[in-house]
Amino acid sequence: MTAGRCSAFVAGLLAAAAACAATDVLVVEGLGGEARYADAFAVEAEAVAAAAATLPGDVRITRLRGADANREAVAAYFADLSAPDLLLVYLIGHGSFNDIDFKFNIPGPDFTDTELATWLDDTTGGTQLVVLTGSASGAASDTLANDRRIIITATRSGVERHATRFGEFFAAALSDPSADLDKNRRITAREAFDYAARAVADTFKEAQQLATEHALLAGQRADRLTLARIDETPTAPADDDPELARLTAERDRLNAEIEALQLARERLSVDEYRDTFTRLLIELAQTEEAIDERANR
Repeated sequence: MTAGRCSAFVAGLLAAAAACAATDVLVVEGLGGEARYADAFAVEAEAVAAAAATLPGDVRITRLRGADANREAVAAYFADLSAPDLLLVYLIGHGSFNDIDFKFNIPGPDFTDTELATWLDDTTGGTQLVVLTGSASGAASDTLANDRRIIITATRSGVERHATRFGEFFAAALSDPSADLDKNRRITAREAFDYAARAVADTFKEAQQLATEHALLAGQRADRLTLARIDETPTAPADDDPELARLTAERDRLNAEIEALQLARERLSVDEYRDTFTRLLIELAQTEEAIDERANR
């Protein structure tokens, strides 16, 4: 790609991101079986939904729970999707594996990893993330594998069938500043995974127990995919301070452009990526400074 064409490509990419960057988020709470698990799943689902709400751009969050978290509702959700730039799917709950299929436990008939893969494959758009927090979930990893998909499972195989602890730590990572290792106020899929995997290992070590779960991450760009933003400056309603609202919108636009640029890194030359990324970071820093001054005056 020539420099001129590359510049035009980047300009078009970022303009599209700013104008219509769309993120669809599906959070499904599976059956708890016991009250302690049902309560824990509800807390985890609330945490990942709240984290998704901090993302820039057009974010549409769908949460299915209770009787509404059935196979028909999940299938209908995917059938209604319209090519999101980013799709985040959180399946929070127990799983099972019969040496053939992984199944996610929900009211009514469970759906399998093969069905989920078909729904995802039929969904056009950009990057996809699938997080399965429950038992035996590692059995789904190979079935769900796809070049544009990042897969996180609480176990490394279907043999690890005990109730898992990964989900609570993964959800906690999305609002914990200590998970933000590069201190950029963004929690990536990689950072959340590493935080949760470490916490699970530490829990078993402290209890002097043999670990019954080992989390797995598959796919590319997990270190570039932001799942949450933390410590954002509170903003006033537009009626109270229109200028602060404008600056906040500008910050969201720049963040959306940065996200799109990072996910498209392989399609750009090194110089084009570096120059564009540097420019956006400078503009974002200037905007953040203006927001801080406006909010604290």
